[in-house]
Amino acid sequence: MTKKSKKIPAPTPAVEPTPMTQAETERYEAFMTRRQTTPKAVKFVVKEGKSGNGSVTQDMAHGPENALAAFSAAAGSVDSDFCCRLINQAVNASTTGGLDTVGHSNAIAATMTGLAPQNELEGMLAAQMTACHNAAMECLRRACVKDQTFEGRKMNMTFADRFLRTFAVQVEALGKYRKGGQQKVVVEHVHVYPGGQAIVGNVNQTPGGEGAEHGNDGSTPCQQALAAQPDAIPRRLGDGQAMLCPVQKDGGALPATGHGER
Repeated sequence: MTKKSKKIPAPTPAVEPTPMTQAETERYEAFMTRRQTTPKAVKFVVKEGKSGNGSVTQDMAHGPENALAAFSAAAGSVDSDFCCRLINQAVNASTTGGLDTVGHSNAIAATMTGLAPQNELEGMLAAQMTACHNAAMECLRRACVKDQTFEGRKMNMTFADRFLRTFAVQVEALGKYRKGGQQKVVVEHVHVYPGGQAIVGNVNQTPGGEGAEHGNDGSTPCQQALAAQPDAIPRRLGDGQAMLCPVQKDGGALPATGHGER
């Protein structure tokens, strides 16, 4: 008897990635590259006690130094007591969302680590933002519960709106703190009446002294414009910038309108 040979299936042809698939792959690789610089979040485990009762504690599998580094990355401090208390506050101020205690604690710590606090103040903001976000999502969840009453839905949506507004303010506060409170003024449109001339730039006119020594030697565009139109007066736009406006017969300046965006 002859044995029947098994049929070997033909290899599956390689599928050429579409432009959309290629773009998604590139975005994922770029995301993973950025995340490599982010410290690993602190992890919690259940430690069994002598009486058989388990307690949630920090995972020390990678040594105490790595554990402290993970704590610092989440709370923005090198003080272990401060880090432990701040993370506990964020954990206790947030609902579990169906997770067990360990999973809930790990999720809170991962969220705070993702915000990358650089000091204790940023750590406190990270804890508040985490708790505020979770509270807003819990209110939205309760508003969508099956057979929820109209009053219950309205109340939860109202509180969710307040939490989300507070969260937006916290994000703005964190951004301003990290930027050092610097603001940038952008002038988009400047309208000048007929016969006028508009200049946006630094206008420095120092009375007295030699012109070259005080930066008033007529070499800058603004100074040249002032010399070309002596009947114009500069009107300040802020941050040392000015706009030239023609002068009326009575000596007053014609109004000029401008629209700026901060």
